[in-house]
Amino acid sequence: MSVDKTIEEMSLDGGSVCFDFVNTVPSRTESPQRDYLKTYTDLLILCERTEMLSENRLDTLSKFAASNKPKARHALREMKKNRNILYHFFSKIAAKKLVDKKLLDSFNKLLAEALSNIRMVGAGTSVERGWNESEISLMEPMWRIVKSGYDMLTKHPAERIKECEACGWIFLDQSKNRSRRWCNMQTCGSAHKAKKYYHRKKKKKS
Repeated sequence: MSVDKTIEEMSLDGGSVCFDFVNTVPSRTESPQRDYLKTYTDLLILCERTEMLSENRLDTLSKFAASNKPKARHALREMKKNRNILYHFFSKIAAKKLVDKKLLDSFNKLLAEALSNIRMVGAGTSVERGWNESEISLMEPMWRIVKSGYDMLTKHPAERIKECEACGWIFLDQSKNRSRRWCNMQTCGSAHKAKKYYHRKKKKKS
């Protein structure tokens, strides 16, 4: 978990673009929950930090958002709704629980939208995967985020997808024995161990 106040300082401990996006809620165990994504600009900062979009595309979306503020606010609200879908979807997988049909349908709807915007583009004498950039859509970052989530499911065993025991962040466990329990050992891991030590000492005294 990141204890920082801005998206520029947020720790990127998820192991994927999708999980870093889901983790823009600083802690899933706090109430009320804080949020790193206060404006569409914050979202673009995350895109830049995760290298989700090229500089040219970031500049294009930034200018479009600045001149279409109501649309930018609407796009951010939609992306936050989608963030909630992604969190609950991957939280179920991390907990090895049944992903119900409603949640599956919601994820598949996002996936269909993302995949429908993949294009093959020229790269010299060859071609490579690209994205539909013929028109400007403020939801464009979402396509890449969902594709990243799809890649997590198809390229890694499901048991490597974890939810931090301390803060609820989703992360990819890349440890050799798949035993990682926290998104970040220096923050959540240390805090969890300190809390256990405190309660153990308190129990002994009583």
